[in-house]
Amino acid sequence: MQHSSASERAFSIPEVLEAILLNCQPRYLLVDAQRVNRTWHSTVRCSPALQRSLFFEICPRNDNREPEFNPLVSAAFPPFFKHNPDVEDDAKWTQESLSRMDWNSSLLKRDAYSRKEASWRQMLVLQPPIMEVDIFKSWSSMTGMGKIRGRIMIPDGLKMGLLYDLVEEEVHAGTTFQSTDFDLRWNLPTPGDRTSRHASPSTIVPNDAKDDKGSVAIIFARLESWINIEREDYEPPDLTSLETEEEKREAREKAFMSNARPHMVSKARAPIDIEWGEEKNIRRWR
Repeated sequence: MQHSSASERAFSIPEVLEAILLNCQPRYLLVDAQRVNRTWHSTVRCSPALQRSLFFEICPRNDNREPEFNPLVSAAFPPFFKHNPDVEDDAKWTQESLSRMDWNSSLLKRDAYSRKEASWRQMLVLQPPIMEVDIFKSWSSMTGMGKIRGRIMIPDGLKMGLLYDLVEEEVHAGTTFQSTDFDLRWNLPTPGDRTSRHASPSTIVPNDAKDDKGSVAIIFARLESWINIEREDYEPPDLTSLETEEEKREAREKAFMSNARPHMVSKARAPIDIEWGEEKNIRRWR
């Protein structure tokens, strides 16, 4: 009878395997580690510590933990976490900014991100989690200007699915004569009762959006114009004259990459309950 090696025996013990995997990068835990065998898969899925490192479970709050953004969703959805390098002295992102994300880099990626059960939707955006989202909407049209504020309380922590749906729905809610810019400004609690601002250092969060427990303010600015804003989306090509699957795949990919395709809606998107305040008219044009 052949004896297993010491490493094999160690990896077969869930507690030892958990301690080892806690030193791995999140992307490896999410994708590669769970494919090794059933023991590894079960350990990652059932370990509270590993689930917290993957931002699927909430980390307990304590005075010694600095806020940490989810590195996986930060890399995949940069407009939600970073300053816009294409705009001077501002951090505004546009509808086109969404279309340039990894989500839209290929048909394969688009299918993966839009799946109803896609893992990114269940990931917490931040550890310790944010429990409150403030929404500030302003608009300017031929009739005047106005603004309104809304709020969402999230007892189980803000997840990327909800955050993405909030922004995507508002950015694409207008007509062909409307455009909506957006910006996210993070109020992060830090040790010593300090509050740090992230993502938009050149801008100031409204005073009433501050929160000791951490919050994020989403600012939308809608502009109505007489200029027709093109909103093309992916249109499948004519494949009747093509014979092989490889030719059809290349034709679909080419058609996909040639379109503006800004609409990227998750199949899991559901109505969001927002507590809106009173709408205010800033100015009416005469």
